[in-house]
Amino acid sequence: MEAGFLKSRRALGLTFFASLVLMVTLLAETASADKVGLFKSKDGIKVRYTVVTPFPFVKTKAYPAIIAFPGGRQDSKAAKAAITDFWGPEARKRGYFVFVPEAPKGYRFYQRGVFLAPELIEHFKKKFKIKGEKFHMAGNSNGGLSAFRIALKNRKRISSLTVFPGFPAFTRDYYRLTRLKNVKTNLFVNEKDERWASMTEFTYERLKALGFDMTFEKFGDDGHKVKALAGTKAKKLFDIIER
Repeated sequence: MEAGFLKSRRALGLTFFASLVLMVTLLAETASADKVGLFKSKDGIKVRYTVVTPFPFVKTKAYPAIIAFPGGRQDSKAAKAAITDFWGPEARKRGYFVFVPEAPKGYRFYQRGVFLAPELIEHFKKKFKIKGEKFHMAGNSNGGLSAFRIALKNRKRISSLTVFPGFPAFTRDYYRLTRLKNVKTNLFVNEKDERWASMTEFTYERLKALGFDMTFEKFGDDGHKVKALAGTKAKKLFDIIER
């Protein structure tokens, strides 16, 4: 009887171990499903980007798409952090493409990099099956500045704008906000992130006065990173985009 008990325990242990291996394998396969691509503009400027793909992925199916600009230096490290913190798991689960471009050396997407956006957007449309052929534009921190500026210059190509935080980077862009009148706009910021909170709220007041379809929310967290939309809380980010 004792031998049978030990045998059963061993079998249960092996079953648990096999399940654990399978789960780790599936997670690894999901992460490895993300693709790294390279875009080259007509002027020869190269932009590296990562594509988060739905899991499971059906090649013939069209999926909704988000272009998510990373914060900070907008380099490879920032792109990976954006995918890990905000976009990856929820996008794979809900069935979204998320394109996370990296700024070329010496560029920022809210500065010189803004002029690369039209070609980059067309590149994504040609290479991937995009539902409705429009994009949700988004970004955190410097990515939020980038998303705002690029949205203002490419409004016919986008269906929503979500920044956390973000606002127009240049004074002249506030006079162009009416261009986004038909674009759903979502603004998020930590209230203790003083400069960013002040500018994001100012932007909200301007958009509100123009009668925009929008969401604005301030969170009580310290620091610059909007943790209320990170990790498992990214569900809220996608819920807002899908509203």
